[in-house]
Amino acid sequence: MSYCQKLRVAFCSEEHTNNVIFINPQTGEHVHTLAGHTSLVTQCVHIAEYMLFATSSMDMTIALWEQDSGQCVYFTTTTTLNEDPMPQTYLMWDSQHKLLFTGAMDGRIIGWQLKITGKIEITRKYVLFEKRKYSLQINEQTKHLLGMNRDGGIYN
Repeated sequence: MSYCQKLRVAFCSEEHTNNVIFINPQTGEHVHTLAGHTSLVTQCVHIAEYMLFATSSMDMTIALWEQDSGQCVYFTTTTTLNEDPMPQTYLMWDSQHKLLFTGAMDGRIIGWQLKITGKIEITRKYVLFEKRKYSLQINEQTKHLLGMNRDGGIYN
């Protein structure tokens, strides 16, 4: 579960429906639903600059959703050249660099550049890591993306 302070809503994936639900934390009232993935949604992040939500899923896709309408405006598999798609387990937005990072079960972390010129486009930037990562974080002081894997190694 996550909380969006700007919108004052809590959101979480709903396993039996593959949706993301939004809840008013003060009243417990269901506010909104993002529906469209065909398997468990693993992460949902708010991209305030573009008034979007991004989701990653075990269905091997990522999606971008309009904040106000909940309409899916971009949907893609996370393949890179000559690779099979993998279930997506991590998702993180770096607002300074305007990059969306996705992480797959096989350890690939991909940085995606968002471009909005009337319509939303994503330009795939690069594959960052090949080993499986269990945690992603931006170091605010150094502005590096840090990844940690099962053996305790930290990569930036």
